[in-house]
Amino acid sequence: MGLEGEERRPERRRDYMKVVEAILTTASNGASKTRIVYQANLNFKICQRYLKDLESKDLLMPVKDSPKRYMTTEKGKEFLDHYSKIKELF
Repeated sequence: MGLEGEERRPERRRDYMKVVEAILTTASNGASKTRIVYQANLNFKICQRYLKDLESKDLLMPVKDSPKRYMTTEKGKEFLDHYSKIKELF
């Protein structure tokens, strides 16, 4: 059967945790919002939602004197460490 007649499966979206991991990893040494968008493969609107959520959970913070740059907090780095250990189990 050609492409026209094939049933298309919906593309699987990444789960929330994988996106969070990508954002926190990208921002671990400081990163601009643009860099986070590209590295995490998000659009700006969705990225902004994640950034606000991660800030509210103290996993990410804006860099002082540079509001468009973000840095993973110590709590965020601990989260990445624990998440990595959990992933190893599977």
